[in-house]
Amino acid sequence: MGDTFPRLTDIAYLEEGLRLMKSRPTFESLRLRLISVSRKRAEQEIGIPRSGFGVVRRLVAVDNYTYWSNAKDVLIELMNLQMIKSAPVPSRREHVIFHRDRTYELTKHGEDMLAELEKNQITFREKLLELMYRNHSHLRSLVKTLEDRDIYVPIYRLEERCAGSSDVDNTMLVKDVTDWVAEKALQYELTLDVSSLEKRLQKKAAEGKATSRTKFISAINECVESEFLKAHGLSFDNVTFEHLYRLGEQMHLMNYGYLRTEESSSLVVFSTAEIKEEPAFQVERHKLCDYERRFLEAIPQEHNTLGEPFVPIHDLRTRVCHKLKCNNELFDYVVQNLFLGRYKVEYKIALLRDMPRVLPPSAKPLKINNEVYFTITIIQKKRGE
Repeated sequence: MGDTFPRLTDIAYLEEGLRLMKSRPTFESLRLRLISVSRKRAEQEIGIPRSGFGVVRRLVAVDNYTYWSNAKDVLIELMNLQMIKSAPVPSRREHVIFHRDRTYELTKHGEDMLAELEKNQITFREKLLELMYRNHSHLRSLVKTLEDRDIYVPIYRLEERCAGSSDVDNTMLVKDVTDWVAEKALQYELTLDVSSLEKRLQKKAAEGKATSRTKFISAINECVESEFLKAHGLSFDNVTFEHLYRLGEQMHLMNYGYLRTEESSSLVVFSTAEIKEEPAFQVERHKLCDYERRFLEAIPQEHNTLGEPFVPIHDLRTRVCHKLKCNNELFDYVVQNLFLGRYKVEYKIALLRDMPRVLPPSAKPLKINNEVYFTITIIQKKRGE
């Protein structure tokens, strides 16, 4: 039924779209509402610089087509979940003009879900999760895969592999990548078709002669990610994978981040909950009361593992959450209370506003009382403190 994966990556957009459906909105009014939601979020993120695809950057220039694709995705998902009646949506940017005044209408099921949303957002999201899980096969397959093992996708960085990277031609580069992938597959106990990857990379190398080295490295990592997804038994592409783990993180089903060492970096996606489908759909998540003490133990341990006195908060968050299989909110809650001195432990923390040299677009700093912190250090308490 419907698509095999939910195309939207932001639950807030779907919720806002559903709220708007009370008034039988037009496509245009939905598009404008999503812009408004993004503006409010941008205001909340003032002080958080973004490279890549930050929401602040995307909304610098707004025109009559801004967020048309997001509006389309919200409508398609609401139709897939039978919350609104089926109606046409624009499939391309140039088709938007023919759909601006088209209206959309709630179904009885949609009315019930809207009432739940207005009553209790938490229970609404649990019901929404069940609908998405039962309707989207790719979401189910990712959840089931993560029940068995974490998913690692290594990131190839030329500067970490070759000292004189400017002197490495594409043929040498392909050979190095395939050797590196074989090593990583062995490390993660995966079976990869390295020869197939090599052929794909050779083709990319031939195509890449007229492109920059940066673009070629990006193409390499897309191919590597695709092969690692296949090795995990997943049949969807890279874009679908990103949609799913970002959505899963918002629903507190899974978490993701980048594990970094001096030698390499890897994207890791891991489960933070267990789904039981029978006799009734149920999601069991890790609770703070069961994990608070473990967080307090893991934070200094993983801080030491990073090997520096001052470490990026997002790196420490990923390591601790991965170790405990918990979501980011639990980590942030514990760190905030450590900062405010609310725990009786043998150490204290200091938070700094200094931004790390490398800040991935997906990395989130820590925000406490409207102050934004990027770096953390741990200090052993003196006797009597």
